[in-house]
Amino acid sequence: MKHMKNLMIAVSVLSLAACGSSNGNSDNTTAAPGQGNGTNPIITPVTTKTTIGTVDSVSSSAFTVQGQSFHFSSSTVSYAKQNLASSVLTSGSKVRVTSDSSGQHKVELNPDLAGFISAVQGDTLQINGQSLQLTNHSLTAGDFVLVSLNPLQSSEVTAVTKLSSADTPLYIELEGQISELNESTQRFSILGQQVDYSAAMIEDGAVASGRWAEVYGQLSNGVLKASEVDFEQFPDTAETEISGVISWVNESKTSFELNQRYSFNVTTATRFEQGSANELQPGRYVEVTLKQQNNQSVLTEVEFNNQSISTPGSQRVEVTGTMTFDGTHLQLNGFSFAVNSLTELEDGLTLQTLDSQYLQIEAVQRADGSITVKEVEKAGVSARIELTGLVQNNSIWGYQATDNSLSSFENQWLELDCSFDGVRLSACVLDD
Repeated sequence: MKHMKNLMIAVSVLSLAACGSSNGNSDNTTAAPGQGNGTNPIITPVTTKTTIGTVDSVSSSAFTVQGQSFHFSSSTVSYAKQNLASSVLTSGSKVRVTSDSSGQHKVELNPDLAGFISAVQGDTLQINGQSLQLTNHSLTAGDFVLVSLNPLQSSEVTAVTKLSSADTPLYIELEGQISELNESTQRFSILGQQVDYSAAMIEDGAVASGRWAEVYGQLSNGVLKASEVDFEQFPDTAETEISGVISWVNESKTSFELNQRYSFNVTTATRFEQGSANELQPGRYVEVTLKQQNNQSVLTEVEFNNQSISTPGSQRVEVTGTMTFDGTHLQLNGFSFAVNSLTELEDGLTLQTLDSQYLQIEAVQRADGSITVKEVEKAGVSARIELTGLVQNNSIWGYQATDNSLSSFENQWLELDCSFDGVRLSACVLDD
């Protein structure tokens, strides 16, 4: 997705340091070093800004991230606490740039994958158990590489950086959303790779399905033996700015997701710039601002960008019915909907009470076909039912139509309103 405007987080922290003392006798006042004369203390603001995103372009003297330019002369590039030559930066690489008030920048490479290439066959590379496609490369088996992936399409490589043997770290890295969690065996999956976290140091909370994790360790017999698992959290700073592509929005426009990674709730404190809540749609580029209020990150602003993409890598799902629950997935008419630690349960529902309930769910289907439930609420029995999904063979989510009202919608992903007798559909129309 070459028009993709990549994720950016800008965090600003302002701290003021000022001190001066007086014992009541100005002639005997002694100021601390760098603090003025005690009567007129020097107040020095120190601002730290962190930008997490993707390198847009690179020249001989500078690089840009989210339209911001950084000069190599004032930048230090590193990965795994090892300083690297600035030449390792390439367009499409994910980075974390920390800038201080003196104009110095620390640039940390922030890949989705980091490890040795185990096999190369034409344009296909095997890295950390992942099979990736990359054209016009000169890589060989044994090379240690840092790989950045498209946030909305994990099979699409946006950049590859090869490290020299002297710069190779002691571990490999894998980043993504936790799935297939098995607490008894202490294993989970990220990007389809099995991870054993039984001996890992866990940072920032407990292991839970749906959380975004950075895993460091070594491959052993096809399993990543983790030595450390870090979980991503919003910075607890006064203000955070994040730019990206909306990948999911609920029906009421009160909750949305960016880059299949960050979720936000719209409140009365949220202000919209160059648009309104009605314009929250998958594929729209936005910049959001979070502020700390009562030790919580509150969404205070959503600013719309004129750009959008036609395929954001996910589809909104809405379905109602009597569902079974096996502890990790809701089941309906042969379809499976994954429930994780980020799923919002409403109307007093708990994981223990989901089974055999008549429910309405809002979910998101990813490009790989997996479906993750975002919200669950109790549903009331009605003669009409709202469904959002793919129409196939005159049915949607396993509900067959008794008439031809679905025939004109074949193979389309739509929001529909249908008559419902509890088993079958009829008189389906587009839901306005």
